[in-house]
Amino acid sequence: MKTTREMAADILYEVTEKGAYANLALHKSLSVCPDQRDRAFVTNLVYGTLRKRTPIDDQIGRFLKKPIKEKDVYLLSLLRLGFYELLYSAAKPHAVVNEIVAVGKKRGNEGWGKIINGVLRNLLRNKESLSWPDFKAEGERLAFFASIPPWIYRLWLAEKGEATSLRLLQTFDLPRPPVLRVNTLKCDRAKLKTLLYREGIITEEGSLSPDALRLKSGVDIGGSALFLEGYFTVQEESSQLAARVLGPEKGQRVLDMCAAPGGKTTHLAQLMENTGTIRASDIYDHKIKLIKENAERLGIQIIDADNKDALRWGEEAPGQFDAILLDAPCSGLGVLNRRLDSALRKTEADIAALAVVQRALLSSAYRALKSGGRLVYSTCTLSDAENKDNVTWFLNEYPDMKPVSFAAAIPGLNREEQEQAEKGALELLPFCHETDGFFLALFEKVKV
Repeated sequence: MKTTREMAADILYEVTEKGAYANLALHKSLSVCPDQRDRAFVTNLVYGTLRKRTPIDDQIGRFLKKPIKEKDVYLLSLLRLGFYELLYSAAKPHAVVNEIVAVGKKRGNEGWGKIINGVLRNLLRNKESLSWPDFKAEGERLAFFASIPPWIYRLWLAEKGEATSLRLLQTFDLPRPPVLRVNTLKCDRAKLKTLLYREGIITEEGSLSPDALRLKSGVDIGGSALFLEGYFTVQEESSQLAARVLGPEKGQRVLDMCAAPGGKTTHLAQLMENTGTIRASDIYDHKIKLIKENAERLGIQIIDADNKDALRWGEEAPGQFDAILLDAPCSGLGVLNRRLDSALRKTEADIAALAVVQRALLSSAYRALKSGGRLVYSTCTLSDAENKDNVTWFLNEYPDMKPVSFAAAIPGLNREEQEQAEKGALELLPFCHETDGFFLALFEKVKV
């Protein structure tokens, strides 16, 4: 049977060496771990190590006498785990060293055990006098210790200025608890808060979405009877705003173009009071299954989910939808604190390539939208090329599309954000409301 640290090392190895997504690798591994405390411990180890991967790797390079051979790369995951616990956690040092040495011997050989023991004990002896790179600017230092690639900092510096960039870097180094969305088909937010409290789950109201409850403390949400019975789902608060900004009505025909795993799709259905039709699409079969499972758990019957390339909607269903939600695939620079492993895969060149795809999707949405219909374009990123530049392009390309104010749909915006929303587009910054970084734009096709 695997120990918790062995499980964490396995997941780190899958993420950093095999390209697995951290959330999926964790879900797969922890599905066979019944103990809630063990699950929480492994999750914290994995995400904590990923969040501090850059400074950890820097120190490993300083303490190792020889580079790790390719055939021994699992050893690197064990060292990363050990360095994280010894540098950034309150774990008992000797327990950490002994257990990771034991995993090294089990998964490798006696030589691995000796390397781990020597390096980790050397780290403990020199922990108070570590050397770090020389940084030319505060932003470089913050990016380094938050494990955010330098190109992302340079992009934000150029587009948002130094003050905002520094606050973004500080924000993304901090974990945030999950956010719940009440299923208004079954109860309201106040009632759900009370019901959760009876299960030992403490929450507080969100500041932007009237459907949001932020988790403060309590048991594993996935095991909650209320979750299983469909009283709520897990959805980040900024993400909850997309459906509210679109504002679909009962009986309408609505399209969610890039729908998986179905959080926004099911929210649309709630706002429509489960009356009307929602077409939802994604290019992967297993993700369509997730949409259907979420809808069934929440008691929603109006969602028709298909395996379909969203680029085909404009050609196959021209002018058929009253409202369209396009939550486009993006670089994800607004969710780095939750998906740091994605930052390891992205490059600056990816942003330009994604903008091309996003514009093609906007064109498809335009063709599928009825005259007089409304379209929301959203991303979970913070780059001009994927956000405001796409809005400018879209309005120039399709003169009959007009921006629409949605300030009234989002209570709690500050003055600057409200002014943006009144002009039909809004960029939410994480440090303003403790949300993900998120972008929203609302358009209407003018009747001719």
